Amino acid sequence: MLNKLDQWLSKNVSGNNQKAQNNTTQNQAQPQNPASPQQPANNQIQPTNQQNNQNQGERKNNRPDFRHRMKNFISNKQDKKVNPPPNMPNPSNKLKVIPLGGVDDTTKNLVVYEYGNDIILIDCGIAFPAEDMPGVDYLIPDVDYLMDKRDKIRGLIITHGHMDHYGSIPWILPKLGANLPIYASDLAAAMIKERQKEYGGRINLNVYSDKTKLHLGHNFEIEFYRVNHNVPSSYGVVVKTPVGLLIQTGDWKFDHSPPGNEPAADVGKIASLGTRGVLAVFADSTNAYAPGYQKSESDIKAELDKIFQQATGRIISTLFSSHLGRIQQLVSLAEKYGRKVVFDGMSIRKNAEIMRKLGYLQCKRGTILDRTEFRRIPRDKVLAILPGAGGQHESAMARVSRGEHQYIFIEAGDTAVLTSSVVPGTARMVESLIDDLYRRGAEVIDCQVMDIHAGGHAKQEELKMLLRLLKPKYVIPFFGNYSHRVIHGRLAHAIGIPKKNIFIVDEGQVLEFSSAGEGRISDQIVQTKLLAVDGNRVNEIGEQVMKDRQALAAGGVFMVIFKV
Repeated sequence: MLNKLDQWLSKNVSGNNQKAQNNTTQNQAQPQNPASPQQPANNQIQPTNQQNNQNQGERKNNRPDFRHRMKNFISNKQDKKVNPPPNMPNPSNKLKVIPLGGVDDTTKNLVVYEYGNDIILIDCGIAFPAEDMPGVDYLIPDVDYLMDKRDKIRGLIITHGHMDHYGSIPWILPKLGANLPIYASDLAAAMIKERQKEYGGRINLNVYSDKTKLHLGHNFEIEFYRVNHNVPSSYGVVVKTPVGLLIQTGDWKFDHSPPGNEPAADVGKIASLGTRGVLAVFADSTNAYAPGYQKSESDIKAELDKIFQQATGRIISTLFSSHLGRIQQLVSLAEKYGRKVVFDGMSIRKNAEIMRKLGYLQCKRGTILDRTEFRRIPRDKVLAILPGAGGQHESAMARVSRGEHQYIFIEAGDTAVLTSSVVPGTARMVESLIDDLYRRGAEVIDCQVMDIHAGGHAKQEELKMLLRLLKPKYVIPFFGNYSHRVIHGRLAHAIGIPKKNIFIVDEGQVLEFSSAGEGRISDQIVQTKLLAVDGNRVNEIGEQVMKDRQALAAGGVFMVIFKV
């Protein structure tokens, strides 16, 4: 084709160039025209025909030869594909969604969204080790898949302020780049910033709200909607992509009477998303096995009120330090019954201070005292709030139960309140904690005695309601054990989602969505390792290593030291 083009250009373009040269010669031979009556009145000098022709000739000489430009144009058309404009689906691209955590249990959440040259991450959490994992502080997601794609990562989005959703940042961020933008709600951002002080290093932290719209790369537009959880300022994430609209729910429930000044979940916005056509929902499955609706925090406050009304001695309550909504309820009840409040445990003290600064913990001046004041406060006028709901041996509540705490103690006539449910894997430790409290003469009230705990995760009727509001084409149960996710899938099918559109995936399995909006589980599997944090070190933990540690923990170590 280029040979024929060259022949045509030689015949036609060369002739035109010769005519242009002849015309220029004739114009140069003609005399200049005198100024016409229409010449401007000012003294601006008008260019002559000769000057015009010279300028045109110079511009022509400075341009690339026309034949050369035409040949290049045809060659480029033959050799290059034209890329579609940003935000338009490219048939050769598929959206990939890869859970690197959060699907084999409810912790160390991290989900990768990848399209073309853009990647976003949602959540970056830790998992706490089981009882049979000695020497392990935390478990974190394996991000090796992302190491050669770091320049494509446009941002990390944190759904709420719980450690299983943001706790891995100190170890993951150095791998992915300190300048990686992190987006979090006001409360979550404050908690991330405070935690980062312990580890050092820069952090690119940005705050979002339910009115925020983010444009991350060319292919992702992000919105947020409010949900309820047992920590304020929790959000679901709306991910607009070239292949369709996706929703990642985060941890959530519907609570129409949340504690403090926390707003209820934005059901109206959730319903409006359903009118826009939702391709897929990646949904919390933690409580999929539980029928009915989750309890409201207002119901729990009413039960706690009975305890305060009847208690004649000290009240010492333990909860998870991340259960910030419950902290507000306890402080409000303390004020109602004239009790002062002391906090202990570094995590609870820091979280309470952050809540006060942001307005999520409302109390009168003088209600909260330092823990060193505990002994001088009359026993019927004090409430202590401590961490240790999991029965951990070195937690503040466990030390109180053994009489080993420096400032806080419990004795006959006092009341111990365990307001959290028992987390799988901690049952034996919690039982030991309760036994020790009874040995000290305390009255112990937990969830088996009174209805004093409401979970932060939606139950079956709420899960079905969410799916009816969003009307997704595909449902992918996330954030739960395998059994939870299977049950969640059955709920989705019961309200009309076809079985072929419900995907149960494991960690590292790749979901693909085409430009036509068709989804499938890919044959690709991202291999992940079990990574453990031990102090400041991150190590891969194998089965043999755990067996050796368990043997050492059970049998001890015998050492002989002698001088050579």
